[in-house]
Amino acid sequence: MDSATKTLEATTQNGVRTILHDTLHRRLRTKDRQLWYRRLSCDLFMDSLEASEASWYRKNKYAQVFATKFCWVQVFPMQKKSDVHEGFSLLASRDGIPTAIVMDNAREQTMENFRKKAREMG
Repeated sequence: MDSATKTLEATTQNGVRTILHDTLHRRLRTKDRQLWYRRLSCDLFMDSLEASEASWYRKNKYAQVFATKFCWVQVFPMQKKSDVHEGFSLLASRDGIPTAIVMDNAREQTMENFRKKAREMG
């Protein structure tokens, strides 16, 4: 079992590309979003929070929370529940993409915008 897990760790590749000629990468740009972002080597938990009243300045009533099991937390405020995909995009560009996302399958987390972005990012 140990040798099997070591083999999987050594041979698993997430979106690796090789180019034989040095000048080829200048001409052909990849459309693969997996290669655009850094990868986080941990599972990420996410949930949406709702405030009792909206903030007075930006009128944010909701927040999207991303956390890990080792107490790392990111919170992104939003005005509508359907803006979950924007918080996920900010997380991906600032910190990276997790290996797995654990969520409660709320309606806003399974909508087409969030699901589409999550699939594109790998």
